[in-house]
Amino acid sequence: MERLVVLESRPLEISKEFESRRLIEENIIGALKDENIHTIGICGVGGIGKTRMATRIGEKVKEEKLFDFVVMVRLGPNPDLKRIVYEISDYFGVRLQRGDFVATKDELLSRLNMEDRILIILDDIREILDIKKIGIPLQKHKGSCKIVITSRYKSFCLAMGVQEIFVVQGFTKEPSREEVGSSTESSSLYPPARSVSEYFKWLPFRHKVLGADINVKQEEGSSQILLHKLNTLPPRRGRVKARVFESLSASLDGILRNLVFGSSPDKRSIYSRPAWSSPASGGKSGTNLHYHMDRKRFHSPPMPLPTIEEVRVDSPERYRLEGGEEIHDDDVPPADYPESSGLEQGEERHEEDVCPHSFSEGHKDQICHEAELEVSMDMVLHENRYLKDCILFCSGFPSDYGFTRDMLVWQWIAEGLIKLEKDEKIEEECIHYFDTLLKLDYIVPCGYDHCFDNTIYDVGDKMKAFPQEQLLKPKFRSYSDINESDAGKIEHLSLDSKEIDHIDFGILKQCSSLQTLIIHRCYGMQVKHLPCDLFLKLKDLKILNLSHTNIEELPSSVVNLRELRYLDMSETPISWLPESIHCLGNLQTLKLDGCLSLTELPKCTSELINLQHLVLDVVQLQSMPKGIGKLLKLRTLRAFLIGEEDGNRIGELENMNKLKGSFDLLNLEYVMSKDEAAEARLCNKRDLKKIDLHWSDLQDEKNPNEEEILESLQPPIGIQELTIIFYSGGMLPSWISNPSFSEIVSVILYKCRYVGSLPSLGELPSLKLLKIVENHEVKEINNSFCRKQTDQHRVAFPKLEKLSFGSMYKLEKWTEIENGDFPSLHSLIIEYCPKLAALPFLSHLNSLSHMEIRSCQELSCFPEGGLPATLGCLMITDCPGLKSRCCDEQCEDWSKVAHVPDLYIDCQKVSVQP
Repeated sequence: MERLVVLESRPLEISKEFESRRLIEENIIGALKDENIHTIGICGVGGIGKTRMATRIGEKVKEEKLFDFVVMVRLGPNPDLKRIVYEISDYFGVRLQRGDFVATKDELLSRLNMEDRILIILDDIREILDIKKIGIPLQKHKGSCKIVITSRYKSFCLAMGVQEIFVVQGFTKEPSREEVGSSTESSSLYPPARSVSEYFKWLPFRHKVLGADINVKQEEGSSQILLHKLNTLPPRRGRVKARVFESLSASLDGILRNLVFGSSPDKRSIYSRPAWSSPASGGKSGTNLHYHMDRKRFHSPPMPLPTIEEVRVDSPERYRLEGGEEIHDDDVPPADYPESSGLEQGEERHEEDVCPHSFSEGHKDQICHEAELEVSMDMVLHENRYLKDCILFCSGFPSDYGFTRDMLVWQWIAEGLIKLEKDEKIEEECIHYFDTLLKLDYIVPCGYDHCFDNTIYDVGDKMKAFPQEQLLKPKFRSYSDINESDAGKIEHLSLDSKEIDHIDFGILKQCSSLQTLIIHRCYGMQVKHLPCDLFLKLKDLKILNLSHTNIEELPSSVVNLRELRYLDMSETPISWLPESIHCLGNLQTLKLDGCLSLTELPKCTSELINLQHLVLDVVQLQSMPKGIGKLLKLRTLRAFLIGEEDGNRIGELENMNKLKGSFDLLNLEYVMSKDEAAEARLCNKRDLKKIDLHWSDLQDEKNPNEEEILESLQPPIGIQELTIIFYSGGMLPSWISNPSFSEIVSVILYKCRYVGSLPSLGELPSLKLLKIVENHEVKEINNSFCRKQTDQHRVAFPKLEKLSFGSMYKLEKWTEIENGDFPSLHSLIIEYCPKLAALPFLSHLNSLSHMEIRSCQELSCFPEGGLPATLGCLMITDCPGLKSRCCDEQCEDWSKVAHVPDLYIDCQKVSVQP
């Protein structure tokens, strides 16, 4: 399955595991810096760590700002190339009709050629692709994007035109004591540790599996526990047991401690997967940093330095590695393997036309053996019953069942898979288990939901290798496996789109022990109504997921589901919920997002006192249900519609202090006074990270009363993102520039038309994105925008990376920026400021790499100091004064722009001679 994700830069943790890969990473990053190299391949056997290495490199180049955009596409077998093109196009803002593949591909190719620094990582290539035919430029010119390809086959990389290949191998056959580990004084522990390494063929991933998350405690008796874990390996793993026991004379503490902690148990290496985030916040580069899970409990073993062979490719037919190794026939896929899956012009691709993934039988057996080995080791080393139950629960999901982290965690909680004495910690503990499965590849990222800013996951290939005897049939079933004899024993049942229209609801009604029912992604299904008596006997049902179906209403028998804790009706045409839903007193999660026909919630919603997550779209919703403030356990509520009547006014939020994540406060024009606004107690909702304050767009004059109201809506001090929309006050609140908001990274002011001056936003220490659109009254931006009078020596905007001004029709001057301000700014966009005459400070922006100036007719020249040497892309549109001075070598300001590699004037690239 293809997976499009966006890599975000973040602080990199130092660990011995990553240190051991430093050399190959440095070589690849060095190749990426080479202007003559556009395509790089990373090759190696399964389990060697190619994906992890590519991800790590993506994070590093973002951290070092070598690329503006880093996109990673995980393909695997049978990739849907059209979908990849459409998703990459959406990411880069290519908005064409989704049915027109050729036009989309061509526009994407044009757009990528315009960008200066783009890295696209094509991970897990299993068939030869013509990447130009899917809209990705290749080796055209200096400004083209660069591509990293990972594959098990070097021949695939060669056929795809890779210029430089890095072949990654496992550990050497004779690892040193330091490589295996030497934290114990007993020399007798080195041979068995080496035996374990040899059994796993010196592959780093095997060591990660062996060492991941072992609870190694330095206390008396731990030796026997670890000995028991190895002793319980399946019989066919006898080789490793025999070798270990032959040389073991003291205890196993040192072996597994070395595998987990390396040379010192006090220096634990931290394993972190990439943070996948959306470009939706603040532009295309993905500055949302809110989705970083806490993985401090996860430890993995250090990895000795692999053998790396760097190959400069001169001939596409045959090459020799520097170490003397030649390509052999076993590196070449079978003869019937598809040579190319590139799409021709206008060609429609159908599922039946896709060539199946082809491996030799021996290769299949090798992969199967590897997967089974990993699963077996996981089960031995992770004796926690809760973890196994979480895996078993996921094993029943339908194919292509995408889910978010929150969705899965909420279902685990609903099912009661994890028990804790304190319920308030249960979600945190479930996230820990989610992260463990993510780390062990039972769960893998498969996409991104840009609407709700969420990473989408799917079950990984290792789930398919889970021992069948562990599935406890008939406890976990799909509908195709169901029969009348064991229907009453089934606890978890899933149906997919091929089964729903042929379902025998009579058999389904007999599943009296059913706890989970998933009917998934049945867009074309004919069934629109479930039988009225379907739930009469399903009284133990805890999870009901009807999302992405054509179900139009819940049957009346839903009142019998007294144990129901999770109800998902998202992306369905449902237009109303029955009032009888108040009988679901144990309901914890109600998902209604994407239900665009839903105009109101039941009046009894306030009686669902155990509700913790209410996920819904307010697009068509007329008002919130009265008394929603009674739901004191509510943690997820993305939006609140303020009404004029008692029961749905802003004061309902007063005691809802468990709200977390994102929160939109809409219809603020219905708040009459500052005292009423203060009743919301926003500052007490400490777990909120993103807040949108939204007035109606119907106001057409300045309203001073809104200044006091906004002043009373101060968010919690830990907020990270703030957006203010359609505000009609004359000045912004005092708290907005308070340095105490030390975590805020994004501020967007949209159509705050009557604000006469900008506050000292340069005081915010962590601000990375600032966007101001349609402010009609600001005439001058000066030193007060950067700092307050009492802080004249403080650097302004120390972390700001992106700054955008748009539609500021009265702005004439922007001055008084000190040398040293904006030290991190790399993107500046100024558009539709027709009176702006000069930008004298541009030469001081020493980190600026991308600048767009659009529809600034009075702007006639660049400053005498010129433009920053770091500027890589300059786009000038509808600025006649600038165009006349910069369009060619004879123009007066040509010397100021000649060093910019990508110069565009009125959408045409200007040729710049080196």
